[in-house]
Amino acid sequence: MNSPIYAEPKHESEVQSALAQIQSGRLETTRKTNRKHVQQLQARSDPSAVRKCPKCGSAMVLRTAKRGANVGKKFWGCSAFPKCRIVQNIK
Repeated sequence: MNSPIYAEPKHESEVQSALAQIQSGRLETTRKTNRKHVQQLQARSDPSAVRKCPKCGSAMVLRTAKRGANVGKKFWGCSAFPKCRIVQNIK
């Protein structure tokens, strides 16, 4: 079955050149790059990390809903409230 998306390589040299192209775009796997990657993942998922409001640039604060359908649920709210009313739900 010939698919327009996937073409069969004609020669082994084509496969090797494609692999070389992919490998050249990657970072070398070392402890340093692994450590940096882990730090980036931890910073992304750290709830205590300083977040900035996308609208005004003020710090975002972890708050708890006191009324409405979301009572008791936590969310990120802008510290400049009530001037800025930006809210981000916690996923």
